[in-house]
Amino acid sequence: MEDPKNRDGLAYAIESNNRCSLITTYSNCEEAIKELNKTSPDLIVMDLVFSGIEGIEAIKSIREKRPQTEFLVVTGERQRELFLSTIAAGVTGYVLQESGLSHFLTALDKILDGGAYLSPVFTRTLLETFWVNPVSPLSDRETEVLKLVTEGKSYTQIATQLQISQETSKTHIKNIYRKLKVGSKSEVVKKAINDKLVSII
Repeated sequence: MEDPKNRDGLAYAIESNNRCSLITTYSNCEEAIKELNKTSPDLIVMDLVFSGIEGIEAIKSIREKRPQTEFLVVTGERQRELFLSTIAAGVTGYVLQESGLSHFLTALDKILDGGAYLSPVFTRTLLETFWVNPVSPLSDRETEVLKLVTEGKSYTQIATQLQISQETSKTHIKNIYRKLKVGSKSEVVKKAINDKLVSII
């Protein structure tokens, strides 16, 4: 964490917990990644905002090198997209700084017990990512194709995954564009998410 006050406060709270021990603290992600083999942490407590490498990129980089490491994010960031991207990157806990120390300690205990923790304000946000609009103009197959489009898949990749021809894949996408009244991939992805035509996780 860059903010020394927050970093020192959380370090003290971790040291005060007899179930875990503090290895070290860093003010940036680059140092933490550089010394990963030396420290071999089971759990990393971190913010998402740094002046160097961004928090989500750091999480992905560390998980590639040490997949068994868990992450507890403590941050002031409330943006829905950032929260969902962080969860998708593979964190075990997400705590808002404004929630206070008690929420951090609860999150820490839950993770040490093998569980996970989200600040309550984000529970609904996470659930909503699985909601799908029951009233959709698309067929079941078109919905499958649309889901893959939102994941960035190409015509060829969609055809391979669904075991259909590339021409059939293109036809489905043309029909999706027509039914949703959109003219580009960015528009169709935006409408798919905004209208909850597919789950986004």
